Amino acid sequence: MQDKLREEIVTAILAFKDHRRSAAPDQAERWRNMLLTGTKFSAADIGRFMQQLMEDPRLTGLLNEGEIIQICLRIFPETAPVAAMKLMEGHRDMPEWNAHYAACFSAFLVANTRDAIRWFDEQTALGNPDVANANFRWSILIREARVDPDKMIARAMTPEFSSDPETLTHLGGFVASSLKDPSEHQRFLTALSRIQRAHDPSPPLAKIRAEYLAGLSEPLANFRFEDSSVLIDSEFTPDEKLAFVATLSNRGDLSDPAKWADWLLKIDSPTWENWKAAKGTKDRYPATAVLSNWARQDNQAAGKWLENVPDGPLKADMSLEYAWNIAGIDPLRAATYLPQLPAGKGKTNLVNKIAETLDSIDPAAAATFRREFPASP
Repeated sequence: MQDKLREEIVTAILAFKDHRRSAAPDQAERWRNMLLTGTKFSAADIGRFMQQLMEDPRLTGLLNEGEIIQICLRIFPETAPVAAMKLMEGHRDMPEWNAHYAACFSAFLVANTRDAIRWFDEQTALGNPDVANANFRWSILIREARVDPDKMIARAMTPEFSSDPETLTHLGGFVASSLKDPSEHQRFLTALSRIQRAHDPSPPLAKIRAEYLAGLSEPLANFRFEDSSVLIDSEFTPDEKLAFVATLSNRGDLSDPAKWADWLLKIDSPTWENWKAAKGTKDRYPATAVLSNWARQDNQAAGKWLENVPDGPLKADMSLEYAWNIAGIDPLRAATYLPQLPAGKGKTNLVNKIAETLDSIDPAAAATFRREFPASP
């Protein structure tokens, strides 16, 4: 079986060369067959197999040892990483040895996270210098955050990890972008909150948390609203929630803007204004920001939602924002909001925008509009 697979790999590599480094017509089928065959190999088989490929004279000058290892990682994703690292112990003169060794370990982490972490800890205890580098530390922390956040956070706080300033500076953001689903984020943030309470105050933990929350905007925008809102309500402090929605609400890719807007309406205006004053920001009320982006994407749905907002100063602000966003494409509809808007600069600017839009598409309607709303020039 090994001989057959080796011949298939060599044939595929030579065909790749013959096609001037572009894919041969049947290459996809060949790789599928090789992947299927590779599932039947043991780690010992793979080690011998890689050594044979490295010694095959037909590949001399075509592939170096590192490239052969990368091919085997694709064919044997479950078992090749450990076999490759063992094999590399006898090939330390390999170009870019450290990079290839780290790539093998990263593949090991993906294939079997808990075993890879256990192996790393064993090698660290033995004083193996090959694992004492930043690439290994980063790989361990990111993968462990997914399977055991308590241990990951404890590991990040050990001198071995926390002594690296880059680790704490960027760790939270990398975790935010690496966790795959709402449940992983829930577990991580719950663990982080629990550990922070036990070690308060802890500037390193606060730094991890701040960077993590700053990186959450994109994943939470794309998860189901129900999952994201539960995470925010259950794990964010009130101040964190307001700071977070100030950013989140300005995104144009929220998964369900109607549900987000309804949820954000629960933030009362005085609380929002007090927070803005304390932070010195000029952020719009979050539900208004969502409505603004939504109006540019689907003004009919956004307008329908706006109809159900209770009358009052907040609805007037939202109506001004909505009308401003549609004035360039539907000026007559935007004009229907003018009677409910209080006098002021915002209303005057809207009148002018509607008039200018009508000038370009219907001069007669523009003249009528200017007579009704003389605030326009």
